[in-house]
Amino acid sequence: FDWASSFHNVLKFTSLSEFQGCNFSGADNVASGSPSGSETVTFNKSGDYYYGCSIGSHCTNGGMKVHIEVKGSSPAPTEPAQGKTQLIPKRKCVRGKVQKKANNVSLEECQMMAEDDNRVKGFQFKAGKRGKCLLFADEVQPAADKAKRFTCGTISQ
Repeated sequence: FDWASSFHNVLKFTSLSEFQGCNFSGADNVASGSPSGSETVTFNKSGDYYYGCSIGSHCTNGGMKVHIEVKGSSPAPTEPAQGKTQLIPKRKCVRGKVQKKANNVSLEECQMMAEDDNRVKGFQFKAGKRGKCLLFADEVQPAADKAKRFTCGTISQ
C-alpha cells in the first residue's frame, strides 16, 4: 500500500461483512494514520483478505477498500527462479541503455516480459499505482542506496 498527499491508514477487516459495511470495530491495524506512507503486506497462505482506510468516510464514500484473493502462496524469490531470474528487492539498479518500457504492469508481468525477450539481460521495476518496468540489454547491479519501491532483476538466458 502506498499513499501520499492525504491522510490515510490501512486496517485489515476480519470478515467479508465488515468489509462490505466498512465496519472497522474488529479490524486489525496494519499501518497507522499518516499524511504519506508505504506498507508491504505478505500473504503466507491462500484465502480472502480485506483492507480499508478508516479515516473519515474514505472507505464508505471514497471506495478506499480492497479485497485480495490469494490462490496460492510462495515466498518472494531471492534466488534464481527456474534458473532464469534473480530478483534483488528494494534496490534501484545500476544499468545501461533502456531496451523497452512498460507502464501499468505488475512485478510478475515485468519479469515475464524480461524473460521472454532474449535481448534483455536485466530489468528494474518500480512499484506503485502504475507499476513501471524498464528492460535493459545489459545485466543490472543493485545500486548502493535501498529504495523501497524498486526491484532489480538479472536474467540468465
